[in-house]
Amino acid sequence: MLIAQAPGIFGNVEAPPGVKNFASTAAGNGSGLIVFASNLIKLVTIIAGLVALVNIITAGYTLLTSSGNPKATEQATQQLVYSGIGIAVIVVSFTIISIISFLLFGDATFILNPVIPTPV
Repeated sequence: MLIAQAPGIFGNVEAPPGVKNFASTAAGNGSGLIVFASNLIKLVTIIAGLVALVNIITAGYTLLTSSGNPKATEQATQQLVYSGIGIAVIVVSFTIISIISFLLFGDATFILNPVIPTPV
């Protein structure tokens, strides 16, 4: 509970007109930061996944066109390993976020898929 929402300390603070529709969700008031963080996490995950996909494709192309060149084969292998590590980091980060979300909110998908408030 925010200090401004606590009765008796500062009185009754009402939200400005139009804000009540956006702030009323199942999670209560102040969920805008959660929605923002969730969208930011999704955007970073999509970008990281695309970078890993491009790295895997370019490493495969380098591996196919290396013609037995040990230096090119080594570079392509390292690129594939680093892309695999990147994908593993993405999966582990989603797992950690789900665990934190479950511990804080009782729902493993609360941070990753929050209810986006809409006006009535």
